Amino acid sequence: TVYESYITFSVSGGTLAAARTAAELMYETGAELTSLIEEAGADAVLAAIGFGGERFDNAELVEFLLSAGIAPDELAGAEEVNDVLTAGGKIAEFLLYVSAAGLTATDNMLFESLARANEAADETEKTNWTYLHYIRLATAAATGVEAGFASSEITDVKTFASTFAELGVCMEALDTPFADEAAREARKSELKALYSEYVSVIKEMRDRFGSVTDVDGVKALGAEDRALLKEYAGYLENFDYDALLTGGNDFVGTVALNIIFNFISDMLKEALDSVGSVG
Repeated sequence: TVYESYITFSVSGGTLAAARTAAELMYETGAELTSLIEEAGADAVLAAIGFGGERFDNAELVEFLLSAGIAPDELAGAEEVNDVLTAGGKIAEFLLYVSAAGLTATDNMLFESLARANEAADETEKTNWTYLHYIRLATAAATGVEAGFASSEITDVKTFASTFAELGVCMEALDTPFADEAAREARKSELKALYSEYVSVIKEMRDRFGSVTDVDGVKALGAEDRALLKEYAGYLENFDYDALLTGGNDFVGTVALNIIFNFISDMLKEALDSVGSVG
């Protein structure tokens, strides 16, 4: 998937040629999705990937979960999973627009900067390229999030944090029910803070440094800007994206990443043919 490709490249690095290919793949995927939304409509795309507004049949859901690698002894909560997926439609729509805009906002430097950092001759050069990477990452991510706010029912950071946090506690409760409502609300507050902080960081980083498109721009930054950039880059480097998307829940994380969050993965590729004749 595109997401997995990015993670692999971030960890293992790659050549400049591979970096440019990866960036082109992300852009082309976003362009295809944007065209699909414009031609067929978001509702048709959502229906093609399982969010047509109708509740899943529990038997079909169990069959899907088994095919996704979920162990039979973990399927007792199929009804609860159904609740999560049904409620996920609002988030699915939001992420559809986030993916389309965020991927098309991807530029070559998102990956090329990683390749350059891996080849850097000294730590200062490596740091400059790494900073550039996180600037381009935050810029693309913030562009995607703002497109989601503009086109879906999730219209601002507050709604985003609340909606994702509610889904997060529902998913976590599937494996380990909360002791009481107070514990559930406490966890929801933690997730709200996590989501709000992440969006705030990428937007602030984009607003302040989004005009920096090459390593010379990074080198030209003053001491105050570099100190702030170091803080932002450290935050993004150490951020747990699995926790952001799934609350760290392994079972539901498998389901959620495949059904709700992974529009830019193989499921989207399969959906393209299904929707191509709509409209």
